[in-house]
Amino acid sequence: MRWKRLAPPAAVAGFAALAALTPPVAMGHANLESSMPESGAALTTAPTEVALVFGGELVPDGSRFTVTDDDGRTVGSGELDLAVAERNELRGPVTITRTGT
Repeated sequence: MRWKRLAPPAAVAGFAALAALTPPVAMGHANLESSMPESGAALTTAPTEVALVFGGELVPDGSRFTVTDDDGRTVGSGELDLAVAERNELRGPVTITRTGT
């Protein structure tokens, strides 16, 4: 039986040290925990604002949403609420003039 050395011990140690110094990268997305108005809610009056709360911190650059009506027209939009310390809430105004979903 012959044994082969795959990598010199110094190379393995160097790779391990490099891996230990590399910061972890978040590979997932924060899950939506709640919304205002609540999902599926039947409202008697149109909301003037929409808020979405997530289970983790959101990235300020690129965290935004758009609200559309039944016909696909934009009736509002929002972005990260920087006043919330956890940085996990998107908020924005909506202008809804017609009934619908």
